[in-house]
Amino acid sequence: MKNYLNILHYCFYLFFVKLDYWFNKVNPFLLLYKIPSIKKYHQKQDWNPYHERKKIWNDQKYGFNIIIAGGILIATLAGIFISLVFLINNIFKIYTTIPTYIIVTSCALAYFISYLFEFKEDMYLNYFEKYQFWNVNKKRMNIFLSLLFVVFVMIVIIFCVFKN
Repeated sequence: MKNYLNILHYCFYLFFVKLDYWFNKVNPFLLLYKIPSIKKYHQKQDWNPYHERKKIWNDQKYGFNIIIAGGILIATLAGIFISLVFLINNIFKIYTTIPTYIIVTSCALAYFISYLFEFKEDMYLNYFEKYQFWNVNKKRMNIFLSLLFVVFVMIVIIFCVFKN
């Protein structure tokens, strides 16, 4: 389970790094940097906006992309647990409406599992080092399967919540 969660987390991270790369192509602030006078001024100041932006967004320990990928991983796990609660309730008819504390407990359980298998002592960084040596086809396949898994979880949530 630990390996699968880390693969999901890494693939979400890679997806957002690639998305960030494509958004940088049309980012107006980075396009301003291509103007020679602005570029020359920043070179005198020894400042490169590409490097600074990459450090803020793509850092594997504190970057925004890793935070977003971790949030999506936790939300996916929470979606699985919440859909299981609704599915079990639909089968056994325990509650007429699901109490809020059960949904909050499901989300807390998702966070706890993510913390235990991923974020405790930055354990995911060890896995990321191992996954960096995947070839391009394996990376693409795992990213596609990870996104397909998220879509599947969303469909299951919609099915379980609105099945009544």
